Amino acid sequence: MHANLQSWLDRLDDAPLPALAHSAERLALLAKRDTAGIPALASVVEKDPGLALALLRRTHTLKERRLESRVTTVAHALMLLGLTYAREIAAEVPVLDVYVDDPALRARLFSLYARANHAAVQAYDWAGLRLDIEPDEVQLATQLRGLAELLLWLKAPAQMQEVEARSAGKPEREPAERAVFGFAFDELTAALARRWGLPELLSDSLSPENAGNPRVMGIELAWQLACAAESGWYSAGVTDLLERIAAYLRLEFPDAVARVHRTAVAAAHAGAAMQAPQAAALLLHPATPEALPEHAPDQSHGGDPALYRQALLDLERRPGLDPTSLLALTLEAMQQGIGLTRVVFAALSKDHHHLHASHALGDEGDTAFRQFRIALADDNLFGKLMARPQAIWISPTNRTRFAPLLPPDFHRLTGTDEFCAVSAFIGGQPLGLFYADRYGAARALDAEAYHQFKQLALAAAKAMAKSLS
Repeated sequence: MHANLQSWLDRLDDAPLPALAHSAERLALLAKRDTAGIPALASVVEKDPGLALALLRRTHTLKERRLESRVTTVAHALMLLGLTYAREIAAEVPVLDVYVDDPALRARLFSLYARANHAAVQAYDWAGLRLDIEPDEVQLATQLRGLAELLLWLKAPAQMQEVEARSAGKPEREPAERAVFGFAFDELTAALARRWGLPELLSDSLSPENAGNPRVMGIELAWQLACAAESGWYSAGVTDLLERIAAYLRLEFPDAVARVHRTAVAAAHAGAAMQAPQAAALLLHPATPEALPEHAPDQSHGGDPALYRQALLDLERRPGLDPTSLLALTLEAMQQGIGLTRVVFAALSKDHHHLHASHALGDEGDTAFRQFRIALADDNLFGKLMARPQAIWISPTNRTRFAPLLPPDFHRLTGTDEFCAVSAFIGGQPLGLFYADRYGAARALDAEAYHQFKQLALAAAKAMAKSLS
């Protein structure tokens, strides 16, 4: 074990994780009643990482406890301890509202508690849908997933601010964690879980070798979603996450999105007493379209869902279509079925040096776009897209990060820097690229349009592979 990790493990051994005031008060009130049921008590503790941790640590250290296996749910712990210990825990655990003096730090911790609650509620819902035998185990492990981060904010706020500064704008935070502390936070959480006898599922969820475990996958996806949604629900990153969640739940994408959104609202209701913004509130704030050029027509371009669905079926079930007909069908469905204003299939040149439009739909007067041609390079976005099958949505949330990768003349060619693209491969070889935007439309690109665009592009690539075989 890394020396710094061992040092922090020892420093945190007696460190309390404070409870939320309303949770502690509610637990104390219920525990006073001799008739209070375990489910009522558990419903309070499950929403509060501080109470949950205190309860589990008490069961682990209780001398009278003679169990060979760990406690895995809040209800199980309450049954072992009884009302007397529940009253003691409610009285003894410090309250976050009082325990932390600094208003900014207190607000940060409230937001992290809200994140843990959101992730736990999502994971619990998914576990139930997947007929997990004990979804409460999944909920508890998810609730404690960010244990190290919470404790480090309490004990080392200045170092945590340095981690944030180092990781700002970067997709991975672990390098910053190691640079500042000498270890990853997941490693500390796993070490604390072992020392304090916390549920094995929590430890399992922090080990990369368990990534294929369905329960671990649910915890990880729920945690990633809860983190990402705090910056908004309508980014390319959240859309990719929702697609993975849809596959995990074996749901169609729109059904998965609707379920996740409903569950986010349920989590917000459950955590309504927390003094923190709830991710569900951002569902009301979709991506804002950029100001339109004065000459651009203002159209809503809602799309025709029936045309989109029929095109997907045709691409799958009509093997006799030639490549030209396949591309015409695909681009029409992208434009008319999804409501994208400009769409193009840009073929890869024989020398692999550039992409050029072979089929395009859009404003007939937009001659520059209809002559779509992009030079490829290892260090530009389109060169990277043609290196392997992949998709991207450039949006207001990630535009700054990807702007340096756009070719110098790209904006002159397209007149926009908000678009989506999918590279098409056949038999492992690059064929070209599908590009689409909503240039001139009042409605900005959104998660559903991006998903449908990818579905059509992938279906077209598969159909072309069959027609050329």
